[in-house]
Order: sequence, then C-alpha cells, then structure tokens
Amino acid sequence: MLAIGPAIGELEARFSQRMGGIETVAVQSGTAALHLALLASGVTADDHVIVPESAFVATVTAVCYCGATPLLADVDSQTGLIDLAGLARYLDDHCETDQGRTVVRDTGRVIRAIVPVHLYGHPVDMDRLTDLLASRHITVVEDAAKALGALYRDRPVGGLGHTAILSFNGNKVITGGAGGMILTPDAELAHAAATSPARPAMMRSTFSMARSVSTTACRTSTPRWCSRNFPGWTSSSPANVISPRVMPNAWRIFPAWP
Repeated sequence: MLAIGPAIGELEARFSQRMGGIETVAVQSGTAALHLALLASGVTADDHVIVPESAFVATVTAVCYCGATPLLADVDSQTGLIDLAGLARYLDDHCETDQGRTVVRDTGRVIRAIVPVHLYGHPVDMDRLTDLLASRHITVVEDAAKALGALYRDRPVGGLGHTAILSFNGNKVITGGAGGMILTPDAELAHAAATSPARPAMMRSTFSMARSVSTTACRTSTPRWCSRNFPGWTSSSPANVISPRVMPNAWRIFPAWP
C-alpha cells in the first residue's frame, strides 16, 4: 500500500508539517505502525503493555506480535475511553516501581508501554495520564488511528505521548485504502522505527498490486490531498450521530464525507 515509492517521502513531510514538525514514518497499515512503534519503544517478549478493553483487535494483536502480553484496562462507562482512576488503583495496588521500571507483582513482568486509544475520535485525558505515569517509566504510544484532527486542550492528538500511530484504512478520517503512520517528537525513536529490521515487511501491502510504484502513488494521492486541505475535510458534529459524552477540553473528530 502506502510505504513504497517516491510519493511516500512527500506524504511523510506533509504530515510532519501539519503536526508541527514531528518525525513521521509511513508503513502499510495502522496495525503495522503500532507494531513497529512498540518495537522502537523497546517492547520485547515477556513485557506487559496496557491497552483498554474497548478497542479494535489490532491494538491487542500488535502487542502480541512483539511477543509481549497485553494487560486489559477497564474503560469509562461514559466516554468508552481508558478508565484512568481504575488504572491508578491498579498501578498502586498491583505494581512496584523501582530501578527505572514498573513491574507487575503477580507476573514479575515489566510494564513497558501503554496504548491509550482515542476511541472514535475522542481524545483521552492525556495530561492526567501523563501525570499518572510521571514516575513509572512507562512509554505512552497513542493509538490515534481514528482520531486525526481531534484536539486535546487545543493540541492535536498524535503529538501528546512519546509516540503515536495513525491509520489510513478505508473507515478512517483520511484514507488511502490502507496505510499507516508513526508520529513522534523523538528523533531517535523515529530513526529506530525507520531503520528497524522489521520495517521492510511492514512496507509491503497485503495487496500484491499495491507493490508497484504507480499504484502506490495513486493510493497515496487521497491522503496527500487531504493533508493539504485538512482540517476542512473533517467535522466535530456530524448529523444523526449519537455519541458518548465528550470530555471538557476535548474536540472530537469525525470524517465528513462530501
């Protein structure tokens, strides 16, 4: 899909510009982006990664692809987002932080990362999450697959954690039919992702026809056009949609197809 051919550099550069100059790394899907972001963040076999129980299955499978074990966190009944109060209780009651790592007492495994999912375009309370994890040495990998354009305290999601991922699948805010992107302010992490031995496999589409440069350029044309015209391509209040409660200081995003 989206990670082979000369159009890829242009796509990465445009998203970097739109996101305030952060580093960008394109791959063939949102799942591949999350898998590679976790690997670049140091997630390995025998680690734990916290994920909310209400999310697309790829959020969990990306953790499993690393050989790590997901820890499913409860979600808030009003927003569907990760329950930060419950997470705080779990970390206090069941974990220990020492020597630069947080370990689950029952398993003896390190919690290497957490994946807050901005579910259906609604931002997680990232300041509260950051404060909660301030001394716990847990990497924050935002799953913004369906939240490109959403704002948290006037800041775009995808730039609020250590790293983040986007998806360009057919049901996402901007689509190229498939594709994904890693976003990070950390140049070393971006380099680790871009040069990872795992990346070549994540640059190939599951559709063989997308391996040609011409087809790839065609499929990147939609996200490239949208990146120029964003945010006019989205809406925060579509008609006939009943949604969970929106938190204060959050700007929820939906696709606004013409």
